[in-house]
Amino acid sequence: MKKLILSFIFLFVFINNSFAFFDRTGRLTDNSFWFKELNSINLEFQYLDKNFDPFDVIKNESKTINLDSISAPGDMVGGKLKFFYNFSPLISAELTAGQADYDYGLDSIKVDQLGIELNLKKQINRFVFVFSAGYEYMNADDIKYSNLDNLNFMAKRIFPGQKIEVVFSEENGYGFKKDKIAVFSKDAKNLDKPYISIKDMDSSSFYSGASIHYNYNKIYSGFFGEIGKTKVNAAIDTNLDDYSKSLEKYMTENQKKALNSFPINLDRDDETYFSAGTYLQFPLIFDLKLNLVYTFIRFNRDSDLDYEPDNHALNVSLIYPLTEKISLNFGGQYLYRQLNGVVPFLYNKYTQTTFDHKYGYLHAGLTYSF
Repeated sequence: MKKLILSFIFLFVFINNSFAFFDRTGRLTDNSFWFKELNSINLEFQYLDKNFDPFDVIKNESKTINLDSISAPGDMVGGKLKFFYNFSPLISAELTAGQADYDYGLDSIKVDQLGIELNLKKQINRFVFVFSAGYEYMNADDIKYSNLDNLNFMAKRIFPGQKIEVVFSEENGYGFKKDKIAVFSKDAKNLDKPYISIKDMDSSSFYSGASIHYNYNKIYSGFFGEIGKTKVNAAIDTNLDDYSKSLEKYMTENQKKALNSFPINLDRDDETYFSAGTYLQFPLIFDLKLNLVYTFIRFNRDSDLDYEPDNHALNVSLIYPLTEKISLNFGGQYLYRQLNGVVPFLYNKYTQTTFDHKYGYLHAGLTYSF
């Protein structure tokens, strides 16, 4: 409880002094209740480190770097900017722009996002029915592993059992280890520093959904569902094959074949999903409101990508009106299977076994309604 209170104090101070983070996370991490009556602009900040860790994610889930934690997210900082506008009593739209920076195993990754959603709504007595359709695009900068420890970790992850290990000496440069003996080539001295990279990462999602909402005495509740299709692009590349050509007489046929298989294409265009959830918002004391959102998502992927086919998300927020038009919210986001469905291109056949970890972070935001 003390850690949670200190975390909220930190977020209050930070959000009042810095609006530099325009970040996102996805439909799984929407902390606003589904139906919005007023036009609004929302700016939200998101944060996680060992000192501000409301769900003890880092304490309980982080381990010494090994093959199972290479692709497990740690600290993060980010934010998102949302603009919601009612064109008429029947039609509304929402634009989202964001960025999040995650510590991601051996390195960090910065993820950008843009999204647009159109809504048709109809009110019948206390019930509101909403039909939605939208598009979401995400991308990330390339990650390049050139540190020897990180490089060899990645080689073991991609080619288990091949014993591909890069070594370095000041006198001979870079080479490979064969039967516990380092082998070098004079030709390899002129090559670029060896690396393995994950590159060209982006995703595009089209989705449609429906929801029903109920309002009684300032208590909002509802249910929602969504179906979507995601196209993912990504590739793993290396220049280790250049070194293997200089040292091929020391390498096995399987090792040569493995290194000649680059670039490895991780694209997929047939991933679909279904999500459903519920929310509840009700007043507390001192004009505070408590907002709870639960979401379940299920993915339909190829058979070699079905290690973690679903995720559960819970968002808890406190909302406080500063004025009639400005409100402050703060709370926590919990994800049962880390970023599964939040950042689509991070999930692939080499990382999927690392997605059986929990994740969560703090968020605080400011909303202007008009």
